[in-house]
Amino acid sequence: MIKRGLEHFSPLEVASLRILAAAMLLSPLSIPALKSIRKDQIFPMLLIGAMGSLVPAFLFATAQSRIPSSMAGILNGLTPVFALIVGGLFFNQGFQKNRIWGILIGLVGCGFLIFLRSDGQLGGLNSYALLIVAATLCYGTSVNLVNYFFKGMAAKVTSSVSLLSVGPIGLFLVLYYGLPIKVMENPETWPSFLAILFLGFFSTGIALLLFYKLLNMSNPIFGSSVTYLIPVVAMVWGVFDGESMHFFYFLSLGMILVGVWFISRR
Repeated sequence: MIKRGLEHFSPLEVASLRILAAAMLLSPLSIPALKSIRKDQIFPMLLIGAMGSLVPAFLFATAQSRIPSSMAGILNGLTPVFALIVGGLFFNQGFQKNRIWGILIGLVGCGFLIFLRSDGQLGGLNSYALLIVAATLCYGTSVNLVNYFFKGMAAKVTSSVSLLSVGPIGLFLVLYYGLPIKVMENPETWPSFLAILFLGFFSTGIALLLFYKLLNMSNPIFGSSVTYLIPVVAMVWGVFDGESMHFFYFLSLGMILVGVWFISRR
């Protein structure tokens, strides 16, 4: 959906409309939920909204203007790796031996994609791939913040209020870039516009609601391990969309998933 949105909109436009759509979808939940948030929880909630939704939306859209969606999906599998690193360094989660091996294997697998050229051969540094890595670091930080500050809080509260906290930024940028006028005056933009709405409604709003529900039922490492499936789904969509699959895609995918397995197993 990001890839389709970028056909007629800039990365900033895609990201801002995505965030606004997600915040609007969950607004019937977020407005009543505000009374559940204490004053001392406002700043952590703003951090979760920024790290879990806003910043990654801009990083992904910018990165996918230059790299295939399948590569972005594979790198998204690093989320549990960074959930463990951030949790171990800042939230007293601890590092077990098998998890350290998982971190190392996953990061090596990531390294192949970071240095992969468009022709499928290893070469110079791919700075756009690094943007996806930065986004997964944001996700890993966000899940630890949710677990630390809002463990046990209803998922509908955490997900909807965190999106509400960043929704005004999306609204400001949508109006600043004149997206409503752009869409109304150019019918050719409608497929991209609808793709971004789908991205905001389902892949952001509803997905975040379900993900925070999972975090309440488990822990940051297990919860973020749903990213086992994201690279596979992204590669399948990439095949259907005519993207080239290179050897290092499969090697990186395998290493990242093995790393996540080491991290999440007991």
